[in-house]
Amino acid sequence: MKSKYVIGFVAIIILLSSIASFSLGTTTVPFDKHATYIATAQAGAPCIIQDPDTGNYLLFSTTTDATRTIYKCWSNDINTTTWYDSTSVFSDGSTWCHSILKYPNGTAAKVNGDYWMFYAGSAGAYIRAANPSVHGNLNSTSWTYNSTVGSIVTKGAEGWHDDRIAKLGITAMLDDDGSIIIIYEGGTTTPYYEGLGLVTSDDDCVSWNVYGENPVYEISGNTNDWDGDSIDYPSLTKYKDTYIMLYCGQNISAPYDPGEWTPEQVGVLTSSNLTSWTSLETVYEPIFYPNGTSPNYPYSYGPWQGWDWDGTSDLSHFFVGDKMYLFYEGETPYHVGIAWFDNFFVNLGIQDVEESQFISINDGLNETTIYDSTPTINWTVVTSASQYWLQIDNNVDFTSPEVNLSDINQYIYPSNCVIDTNVSFTIPDDKALPTYQQYYCRVRACSR
Repeated sequence: MKSKYVIGFVAIIILLSSIASFSLGTTTVPFDKHATYIATAQAGAPCIIQDPDTGNYLLFSTTTDATRTIYKCWSNDINTTTWYDSTSVFSDGSTWCHSILKYPNGTAAKVNGDYWMFYAGSAGAYIRAANPSVHGNLNSTSWTYNSTVGSIVTKGAEGWHDDRIAKLGITAMLDDDGSIIIIYEGGTTTPYYEGLGLVTSDDDCVSWNVYGENPVYEISGNTNDWDGDSIDYPSLTKYKDTYIMLYCGQNISAPYDPGEWTPEQVGVLTSSNLTSWTSLETVYEPIFYPNGTSPNYPYSYGPWQGWDWDGTSDLSHFFVGDKMYLFYEGETPYHVGIAWFDNFFVNLGIQDVEESQFISINDGLNETTIYDSTPTINWTVVTSASQYWLQIDNNVDFTSPEVNLSDINQYIYPSNCVIDTNVSFTIPDDKALPTYQQYYCRVRACSR
């Protein structure tokens, strides 16, 4: 007769990221790395995108001269600061911050078989679009102004941006329903004001709809807020049903140091509908700030450290699983840099690391008594997972698991693993549970 086993506290941990520890996310959002600048990129306004045809990461950035020429460099590794083939691809007299149309996960999207670059020109007078000169080739060495579409939004079309539009940032993405979303910065000089506006297209860029109640987010005007005087350089993406926008903020009139503004820092906004945005300032923001500055009020500069001590602006971000890569412009001197941190969605509170969900052991749930040293474990399929990580331990903290399999999929375990709407995995004979006692079990879904 086989030994008797009690499997208790059965739970599944779902974390859509590269394989790491099983620990819960932290309660803060620290960056893991403040990297060296990317020398082959141009001075600023980075736009990171992945070419779905080649798998390479393309980094578009601009010069600081009057013509604001857009350059492209590339790499097959997003973790590196070494990029290649810095090539001029577009200039429209005075092009400013730009965005390549992309899906919520950061991959470039096609509209009518072609890619679209959105940009602001003539010192923030309009938003326009350009397409690659080689139709449907994101990696084209030159882009051409789309004269058929013309200006999508113009300066002065709405009172709140009669001085400039998108001079300090524009972002575009393709939504799940096929509509195209643009978030842009606009503002006035007298009185000084900045806000973020929304414009959309439901017919593949043929016509554009400016949201009637713009701006959708605006400065608070509170000099005690780290972003009370300035919000710009938006970068938009989406996770499940939540829109996520990174942006730069600044306090120009800090009361503790009259006449000297604080450096630009990075914050996060979330929304379920694109028109009502929630700041995470009270818990997390700013999530990123220059080397040598303090994240807490009052802000201080010193000591000066690194190439970006004077500000972090012109944002673009890209997700690999739950890991967020931030490409940004540092201002002393002007260069493009990269930083990143893990568990982004978890730390923002829109994804649970540990989802309390019972899985079955030989079709039994929590505290099931079984008579099998190689039981079959079932759990719910995670659609974006490439494999699963299973641990079984007689310690509740999983310090020394008797079963520790991080590579469960049908290809590695063809006779043990069946995947349909659920995953059914039978413990291999060489991993049989050794003795009678209570065990704890957990599974993580992994994407690569």
